Amino acid sequence: MPYSRVTSKGQMTIPAGARRKYGLEDGSMVVVEEREDGLLLKRAPDIIASAGALSEFGDASEVVRSLVKSRTKLFRLGSPV
Repeated sequence: MPYSRVTSKGQMTIPAGARRKYGLEDGSMVVVEEREDGLLLKRAPDIIASAGALSEFGDASEVVRSLVKSRTKLFRLGSPV
């Protein structure tokens, strides 16, 4: 089982094999989910790819911009997404 060290800034490196297996590339977003037995990292859904499904609610680019802005704000506040 691969290990990773957490830095003083709370950063860590995801082992290359896991990044390849789960399609994590530079800039990929991940969701950190708290579980009873620890933390679960999951690749976040691609908001841009799903924008077409949101078109009935308004202009897709406007909806995506709003979602990214709110997620960025939550991320900076340290709140769960």
